Amino acid sequence: GFFTGDTFGLAYKELYTEKGPFLMLPSTPVQFDPDAWHLTLDQLMGYEPERMYLTHYCGLEGPTDLVSVLHREIAAYVEIALASEATSERHATIYASLRNYYLEGLREHGCTLSEQQIDQLLELDLELCAQGLVVWLQRREKEAQSTGAREQ
Repeated sequence: GFFTGDTFGLAYKELYTEKGPFLMLPSTPVQFDPDAWHLTLDQLMGYEPERMYLTHYCGLEGPTDLVSVLHREIAAYVEIALASEATSERHATIYASLRNYYLEGLREHGCTLSEQQIDQLLELDLELCAQGLVVWLQRREKEAQSTGAREQ
């Protein structure tokens, strides 16, 4: 197994259901790089680990069954962030979209906590993820500007 830091997400015990753990990706500011994250997950899984030890908050058995969830979440984060590009309130838009994404996912996962309980549990994580996606968008814009300036 691997001690994964944030790479394999986080899993609150309060969100476990009969379907198992519910994974959430942290995208704290300056960390979000979707291409690198996909590659890192693939590299980890290339070792065929039996378990992953998450910094927050547990060890997971059978990571092969869970890695596709993480790949889908990375893609969802990109979609959520890009959908906010044209808005003047990126952070608020991303936060609301992440909240809705996770509420829907938790209901599908069989979570019976109330929205208020989920909000209390995930509020800080959603805030950090929204900040991280805003920073990622800003970094993309700067890179696009640099590339455009070099091409002229």
